[in-house]
Amino acid sequence: MIKHRKRTLLLSALALALAVSPALAGGKEGREGKEKRGRKGGGHMLAMMDMDRDGMVSKVEMLTFFDAVDSNGDGLISKEEAMAHKERMKSEMKARREAMKSMSPEERFNHMDKNGDGSLDANEFRGPQPMFEKIDVDGNGSLSPKELSQAKGKMKGKKGKKEKRGDAEILE
Repeated sequence: MIKHRKRTLLLSALALALAVSPALAGGKEGREGKEKRGRKGGGHMLAMMDMDRDGMVSKVEMLTFFDAVDSNGDGLISKEEAMAHKERMKSEMKARREAMKSMSPEERFNHMDKNGDGSLDANEFRGPQPMFEKIDVDGNGSLSPKELSQAKGKMKGKKGKKEKRGDAEILE
């Protein structure tokens, strides 16, 4: 009975993640933009649940997510709780984006570099694992400021203004 309840909770959380994910993309325009780039719905939300960034979502991670959405703790997720969670996530993401916009590229990098070793490992990187692997052009398992700068330039489709800081070129 308990095993069945856990399985039901996990499946419910997964269904919620897949249902809420497109809405977190920012409305119709955001969803269309993601489709144009070939992304499938649910990937972003699953990446958010993947707390240890190993590319998979464990039962513990799924249940932690479920508990975050189940605000009244009754073991069920209502439509109102799901929508409230979506709004909280949107607000948190907007606040983080605004805070990051006010930082220089070097400050943003240092903010993400939690262990202060001058590079970002997969746990420090805030994006999905496949993106990390694509940016890590030297394949050493960490991202340098130079690799991030080059990736940013490629994403914008232009080189941008470069500034030399140490061994890395930082795009402004």
